[in-house]
Amino acid sequence: MGIRREYPEWFEDVWEAYPDYPRGRSNKWKSWQAITTVMHADGWDASDIPDLIKEIHKWRDHAHNWQRHSEFGPPALQRFISERWYENDVIVEYKPQRKLDRFDLANLEHDKRYGAIQ
Repeated sequence: MGIRREYPEWFEDVWEAYPDYPRGRSNKWKSWQAITTVMHADGWDASDIPDLIKEIHKWRDHAHNWQRHSEFGPPALQRFISERWYENDVIVEYKPQRKLDRFDLANLEHDKRYGAIQ
């Protein structure tokens, strides 16, 4: 067995399709638990996964706060699945709930001048 868990190929496809920034936000095990819970509750099977991947691509390509240059990035995959974001319309414009402080503004200015660190 080993210390690394083996996941089905369809889950690996979902994991690879989901944006990996900011790094460390998504947890593979929790994402696996979330997707299997939703699959069981909603009666999905592996044939429904391509539709989920299409929704992920739609969010990744069109949602403003999912872009690499955004200050927030996408939610963790486990949250995207468990809160069923794929059922919602893509949020094209995002308005932060708090005002940016001087540190946020300095980070944005730095990124604008020198580019984001990748």
